[in-house]
Amino acid sequence: MSRWASLLASLLVAGCATLASPAGDDDAVRPNAHAGPFRALAGQETVGAAPNVLVGDAELQFEEPGVLRRTTTPGLGPVALYAVTTVGGVPGIYRFLAEDARGFRARPQPPSPVLTATQAWEGAAVRSPAPLAWSGKVWLYYSTSGGIGVAWSSDGERFEPAPGPALAAAPEGWDAGLVPAAPSVVALPSGELRLFYEAGGAIGEARSSDGLSFERLGDAPVLEPETVEGAPGQLSVHGPDAHLALSAEGRPLTQLYYGSEAADGTSVIGYAARFGEAGSLTRAAAPAFTSSRNPRSPCVVDFGSLRLLYVSQRAGSTNNLRHSVIAAGVAPGDLKLPPAERQP
Repeated sequence: MSRWASLLASLLVAGCATLASPAGDDDAVRPNAHAGPFRALAGQETVGAAPNVLVGDAELQFEEPGVLRRTTTPGLGPVALYAVTTVGGVPGIYRFLAEDARGFRARPQPPSPVLTATQAWEGAAVRSPAPLAWSGKVWLYYSTSGGIGVAWSSDGERFEPAPGPALAAAPEGWDAGLVPAAPSVVALPSGELRLFYEAGGAIGEARSSDGLSFERLGDAPVLEPETVEGAPGQLSVHGPDAHLALSAEGRPLTQLYYGSEAADGTSVIGYAARFGEAGSLTRAAAPAFTSSRNPRSPCVVDFGSLRLLYVSQRAGSTNNLRHSVIAAGVAPGDLKLPPAERQP
């Protein structure tokens, strides 16, 4: 088995794992081919009001999902979802469990936050959880007002945070003075980690050998806002969700889902990719997911024959439903999922 094939097998237990439907090897075939689109879950595919999988109210809001598979068994199975949960105006990162990736338990496991802001450099809150199973531990990367933090755990419940940021604001370069946020981390076959992050409405890339400290790559973002003739211009690209995959012929791919905000106030989930571990990303011609509720913060998990997309979005279109919930979609879109079962 090749190093890349071995990597993909190991990533089945990592957060937001690899994607199916690989692209072809011909450079005439763009590396972002066959990556969706996703359709929103409907009916009994969720335990609440579809497409939502975690729903609260104005006093209990759920945002910015990050997901870890808890088994390598093919098909829908148990996952742990880490989300920013605001209780009475106080945000923290909580963990929720589901045996079928959709029927999340009504209460977090454990009942208290797995991570809150406790250090001066973190500021008032921690956000954007990005879990990664690597080197025998669960690593949790997250956003703070002082940069991107990292904590680690042996069981996914109790995390020990590092005493300083893994990536802070840069003194120079394209993102000089900007605080990096919204991390997504993948492990290359060499063992090196790659971090994709948001800064100033664009997406950058960094690398690390130990997971504790990252070095920026390149003198420009890997993805910037784009203006399309005849369409509302993008104000920002944000919330990256990175993956490693193989083409049908075994060619390495780097794939990236992201939130895209337009000048008219709407947002969609976009997709871009590249062949190999370095270089520019090629955008897909159409969004990977659209919704009238302004989806953001994508997280995609591959279950073999299907993929689930988790996003933050508004609970509804009316003023009393403007609080944030976690919703989900599926690809291929013509696949009907069995009814979700909420755990006690």
